[in-house]
Amino acid sequence: MKRILLIALTMLVSIGVTAQRIKYEVKGIAPASMGKVYLIDLVTQMPIDSTIIKNDQFTLNCMAMPDQFISVGNTAVSFATIVDGTPITIDFNRATLKGSPLNERLHGYDLHSSLYQSAMNRAYMMQNHQRLDSLQGEWFKMMKQAVRENPDNLIPALFMNYIAQTCEYEELRELLSPDKAYYNHPLSTGARQQLADYEIKAPGKMFTDFTMNDTNDRPRKLSDWCGKGNYVLVVFWASWWESSIDELDVIEALYKEYRSKGFQVIGVSLDVDKDYWRYTINERHLRWPHLCDLLGWESEAVKSWGIHSIPTSVLVGPDGKIAAINLVGNKIADLLEDIYNE
Repeated sequence: MKRILLIALTMLVSIGVTAQRIKYEVKGIAPASMGKVYLIDLVTQMPIDSTIIKNDQFTLNCMAMPDQFISVGNTAVSFATIVDGTPITIDFNRATLKGSPLNERLHGYDLHSSLYQSAMNRAYMMQNHQRLDSLQGEWFKMMKQAVRENPDNLIPALFMNYIAQTCEYEELRELLSPDKAYYNHPLSTGARQQLADYEIKAPGKMFTDFTMNDTNDRPRKLSDWCGKGNYVLVVFWASWWESSIDELDVIEALYKEYRSKGFQVIGVSLDVDKDYWRYTINERHLRWPHLCDLLGWESEAVKSWGIHSIPTSVLVGPDGKIAAINLVGNKIADLLEDIYNE
């Protein structure tokens, strides 16, 4: 639904400012095996134009919006470009791009990112999860560096949505401050939403109460536990997402270790199948209270707590104020050790 709305809004904006479109010209060399070269709008992921490769060459001309990000290529290989009125020449055989200084700089980052993505795909195919995790960490580090090196141009817009979920609240607020040139670009929409979601549950704010049924179909308020003098870990998960279930196994061990000191866990599920939700809880021996409204991503909790991915946990302090957000795995263990073993 959000994706459809974004496309619709983008089309409306484009229609309203047609007179501002400028010429976008890209040509170059490509192997005949590519067949066609496509222009794809990177915001809507919709095709703009295409051409058949003839004698290993191609040329495309169209009118586009200034600062529009357009991908040139096909599903096998493509390069990102920014519409700035300067013609672009691409050699797909050598993976080179000539154009404005901005587009040549963007190409360097884009090429570097593509190399990481290719390596990650190979690691995934070989089921080398350790290598995959390492490459993914390096990829995110590379994109963050690109963002930090380009505060006064649009290049970071290409990467912001990728790195937003890896950023802590303060870091994302720094990288996506309104004074940055890329802040309002449509490609940064997802990152801006991520920041807005963080703001809802920023550390220091009071927790947002809601009512949901427990596993016995009894309506319970989150305030039945939060704000009562103990630390409460609110865990967002779903039985249909395996990684979130694995996370609960880690939390179960922490719950057993610290419950005698007042530590409480509340599971908030994004399930839609009541029976499977209950089965998973019993099968995994998850003994803390569980809540669910069986609405999946349309859950009240998703909206009121700004949840964008699972598994994720939020620690509520004894006074009902948010103590920490975006907690997973070792972060939770380290935090609880600091709290209870001082």
